Amino acid sequence: MFGVPYQYTLSRILRARLEYLQTTFQIKEADFLAFDAVRQSAQCVGRVIRSKVRSLPSMHLRCTTLSSHI
Repeated sequence: MFGVPYQYTLSRILRARLEYLQTTFQIKEADFLAFDAVRQSAQCVGRVIRSKVRSLPSMHLRCTTLSSHI
């Protein structure tokens, strides 16, 4: 992951959302923007991982537990 996906903060919709979060839940603008950047990054990494898993050859994975060895 290169960079941090911060939103365009002059957007009227984002401004209204930030104002709502501040007045209703006392969530600071910087806190929401940082949370949103982490959320977008996690979604991006998740998509990459899922696309890599789908491209692997079909493998049957077994999950063995301690009780199966007893």
